[in-house]
Amino acid sequence: MYKKSIAFRRPRRYLFKLLLTMKLVAVLLIVTILQAGAKSYAQKVTINVKQASIASVLDQIQQQTGYDFLYNSTHLQGTKTVDLHFRNASLNEVLEACFSGQPLTYEIENTTVLIHRKKISTPVPDTEILQREISGRVTDHQNQPLEGVTVAAKGTHSVTTTDRAGRFSLSVPQQATTLVFTLVGFEPQEHSIGTSNNLNVSLSPSLSDLDEVVVIGYGSVKKSDVTGAIGSVDRDAIVRTANIQAAGAIQGQVAGVNLLKVNGKPGDDYSIEIRGLNSIGKGNAPLVVIDGVMGGSLSSLNPADIEKIDVLKDASATAIYGSRGSNGVIIVTTRQGAPGKNRIAYDGYVGMKTPTNLPDMMDGPQFVANFNEILKNGGTRYFDDKEKQNIENGVYTDWIDLLLQNGMQSSHNISLSGGNESSRHFFSAGYLKEEGNVPAEEFSRFTLKSNIDGKINSWINAGTSTYVSYGIQDQGSNEALRGAYRLRPTGDAYDENGELLFWPTTSDSQTPNPLFDPLNVKNETRNFRVFGNLFVEVNLLDGLSFRSTISPYFESVRSGNFAGKYSKANTGTRNGSGGYSNQLNFSYTLDNVLSYNKSVKSHSFGGILANSIVSSRGEGAAQDVLDLPYDSFWYNTGSAGNIEGVSSYLTEWALLSYMGRFNYSFNDKYQLTLTGRADGSSKLAAGHKWAFFPSAAIAWRVSEEEFLRDVKPLSNLKLRLSYGVVGNDAVAPYSTQASILQTLYDWGGDAALGFAPGAIANKSLGWEKSKEINLGIDFGFLKNRISGSVDIYSRKTEDLILSRALPQHTGFGAITANVGSTANKGVEVALNTVNIHTSNFSWKTTLTFAKNHNEIVELYGDQKDDIGNKWFIGQPIQVHYAEVFDGIWQLDEAEEAAKYGAEPGHVKVKDLNEDGQITEVDRQIIGSPLPKWIGGMTNTFAYKGVDFSFMLYSRQGSMIYSPFHHSNFAREWNGRYNKLNVNYWTETNPSNEWPAPNNTGGRGREELKAYVDASFVRVQNITLGYSFSPNILSRLKMSGLRLYLTANNPLIFTDYAGFDPEWSGQNTFNMGISSATYLFGANISF
Repeated sequence: MYKKSIAFRRPRRYLFKLLLTMKLVAVLLIVTILQAGAKSYAQKVTINVKQASIASVLDQIQQQTGYDFLYNSTHLQGTKTVDLHFRNASLNEVLEACFSGQPLTYEIENTTVLIHRKKISTPVPDTEILQREISGRVTDHQNQPLEGVTVAAKGTHSVTTTDRAGRFSLSVPQQATTLVFTLVGFEPQEHSIGTSNNLNVSLSPSLSDLDEVVVIGYGSVKKSDVTGAIGSVDRDAIVRTANIQAAGAIQGQVAGVNLLKVNGKPGDDYSIEIRGLNSIGKGNAPLVVIDGVMGGSLSSLNPADIEKIDVLKDASATAIYGSRGSNGVIIVTTRQGAPGKNRIAYDGYVGMKTPTNLPDMMDGPQFVANFNEILKNGGTRYFDDKEKQNIENGVYTDWIDLLLQNGMQSSHNISLSGGNESSRHFFSAGYLKEEGNVPAEEFSRFTLKSNIDGKINSWINAGTSTYVSYGIQDQGSNEALRGAYRLRPTGDAYDENGELLFWPTTSDSQTPNPLFDPLNVKNETRNFRVFGNLFVEVNLLDGLSFRSTISPYFESVRSGNFAGKYSKANTGTRNGSGGYSNQLNFSYTLDNVLSYNKSVKSHSFGGILANSIVSSRGEGAAQDVLDLPYDSFWYNTGSAGNIEGVSSYLTEWALLSYMGRFNYSFNDKYQLTLTGRADGSSKLAAGHKWAFFPSAAIAWRVSEEEFLRDVKPLSNLKLRLSYGVVGNDAVAPYSTQASILQTLYDWGGDAALGFAPGAIANKSLGWEKSKEINLGIDFGFLKNRISGSVDIYSRKTEDLILSRALPQHTGFGAITANVGSTANKGVEVALNTVNIHTSNFSWKTTLTFAKNHNEIVELYGDQKDDIGNKWFIGQPIQVHYAEVFDGIWQLDEAEEAAKYGAEPGHVKVKDLNEDGQITEVDRQIIGSPLPKWIGGMTNTFAYKGVDFSFMLYSRQGSMIYSPFHHSNFAREWNGRYNKLNVNYWTETNPSNEWPAPNNTGGRGREELKAYVDASFVRVQNITLGYSFSPNILSRLKMSGLRLYLTANNPLIFTDYAGFDPEWSGQNTFNMGISSATYLFGANISF
């Protein structure tokens, strides 16, 4: 027998192998870094423009040379267009010609070009000008040093920039009275010099994000130039959530993105939908692009490595990805190196996960009272002698409290970044560990990241990026938690000697002691992923470049499960059982992109022509065995007495694509984007493999028009209109081909294995296509203190890839074909407000709201519903079709109840057609698991070095069929299990909520109570942090130090009585509980 203390098997040989693997990978990555040749930033420029604006010229020079240009955009007002014709000229020569006759001048410091207005002054006497030295430090609103801030003495030529510690030193004339501080992304500030020679300044983030760069697929644009519907999440928001999964950082922060956590177990991922469901019975997940690598997994990423996440939502934005972007695109940009000295940073936290929002189950006396009602209503269960003794003595077992525990969670990440005139680099390593609230559940992840890019010469750029992720998820027992909630509190966990009892009672042999399974069950998955890219970019002509990128993706997944003798699966009577499976997946994407950008006077042109090749191969094998003589897990399946099953598979597919995009802008007011992509898929039938997907988008920056320039409250107003077509080849490879299946034959009276036709071929299976129109408005008021966007969209998906029934005479039941259509219509709102903004204090609010209406437009062409699959024309893809709960029959309704074959205490259902009987026609659609709306709100506060934020997330109007309710009250079970503590009907308690115990009116009626509202408002995150002042950092020899406390999921407001409304549709088998996480963390940089 097992003692009270629960110990887990933790074989150490795997840790040794893991460390050895990690060391080898680290060595390879370091060698890659060391082998990167030292290249220099180009100082030769080739440019050929006529009547070009200064801004467009500077952009072209920056692209060729890698030099950063720092200037205030207002300084470019009043400048003249220029004609430049240079080939392999020096940077100074080009800049001199560019600024000739202009009210501008420049200075070059390292790889930064500082541009400012020329001083206009009268001649002064030829006497010595007295100078004074002003020094100081520039920080942000959280006291973190700012590098690259331009510091200029107003009215003079004195200018400098801050170093990586935010420090500056500047010689200024004695008559100078004001210093001006400017940095892209921050509000410019002017400070009086006074008599002090030391000046410390704090810059506030800019209220406008129009200069923010948005990644749009095969390129990037400024947010002000975006014509499609795109949402973004920056690094600050990602890090603030301290989420172990990158997908969790998007939840509630991008309008129109519906994320649901799959389960509550350690390491579990999220399901993601963008703008509703398009396909029926097929995948609706968006494409994930990680640093250009398509088809990656967000779960493989360490959130600390992410710089930004952009979400492409409408068809015009996703069209460049063709069929792969039919359900939206999530583009992840990871952190990159930057020119400057090497910077070492540590980001980490440690904390505890505690169970929260636990269902209210009956305690001992409540269960006994309920059990007695069950006996009164004909129940046949009984209490054994030991249970009767426990009841008499008032001794009960809280199985839930016995099983659950607090789990530790920690994350540690270290990074090295920097660069010089030859290259830029970034390297990071991360480790995460999350323990579950049920023993033996845990998740660990190790990550390594490396990227290097540099310039070979003035016309060739090259770079490489590698990401390694190794995750170990042990989901523990599938039954332990369910058993703890099912077991009657009248049983015993231990005998009189303190030994664990396998069967808590002798009155039941269905659910054993849940403390056994964590000791005897293991369900482990090890996932090893390596992906990255290697690119070479050639600048062919002025504005014309060619880039070739190869992006491989490798994944190895090993899953093993084991149930020992003393587990629920084997009930202490059989030897152990186990299973083993292994998957190897490899794919690569080869992209060749020709890009062109040109500016002529007020006209800007840009575009790409590209070719993409995707190839994917996956294989796997699995085996399941019984009667293992030893607790050898899945590592010695050959010793098993019985092989239950063996299988293997191989799948291959490919996609060939040609695409183009054209961008045009006139005077930064009128914008046009045209996109077209042709995809050929190996999955589809011959003659139907190719399809063309076009899109167009226009935008008008109304706020730039003369008639609105004097409307001072208006900072920005932009109208967007787009239309696009995208496709989906959402079928498994070989779905167009006929197949055979193994079957048994009678061969001379003996059973013999053979093969028979399994599926009929479909030689006309083609693309599922979605057509979408999107109307959007971007706005800003009061110098963008109030800004946001509103998008209205309508999408129709046609030629759905569905399984269609065939006539019986064909000999086949169904065929995969293009039939039916669906529609999604909705509105999305994003609002940002700067409520308070002073030099020391700021308060900002971000709100998101999305409402989507989903419906089936057509199924099989006959305008008939498919009741068997619960698909109804004009209704959402997912609905609940059932009888309508109408309360509980009461004592004074006995005569009426008898007409329906019911009696008081039974569930009452509505007689919809009022024919005096309950039949199939009394069923109707009673709800949908799809939410009516979702939204989020984030508030951030900053006061000097203190920062505070909290985030709310809400999902409203979702009705689910709750397996938890089904298992814990809605299904009677004749008193075998404990139950939810609900208000049930008795003769003395005429409840109208829950039926009488063991007298519900039948299983079909009692299960109506499992249809429940799963709406909720969750306090997603609360964070309090403090950033140390520059003076303290100087003493500590650090460039940044922030300490913080974070609480994730501390509160949830919901009427749902199960574990968590977010995964309320999950079966209680293998379900996880809801937990709150409390963390202490630090961000340190040197």
